[in-house]
Amino acid sequence: MRRKLNPAEQAELVTRYQAGASMLELANNIECQRNNVVRHLQKAGSEARPQKKMTPELVALTPAF
Repeated sequence: MRRKLNPAEQAELVTRYQAGASMLELANNIECQRNNVVRHLQKAGSEARPQKKMTPELVALTPAF
């Protein structure tokens, strides 16, 4: 399910990402998939950091949609 973020939520998403939060953390926080976070960040003009290697700990954080 796609969730539409209001402008304040979009700004917070970009701010948290630029402060170091991972896309996976942000996706879990707003209850969406990581690629939706990517789309929101691209729309806001935020440049993506290189992706982290998926460790068992990160895999465990991944929601089962």
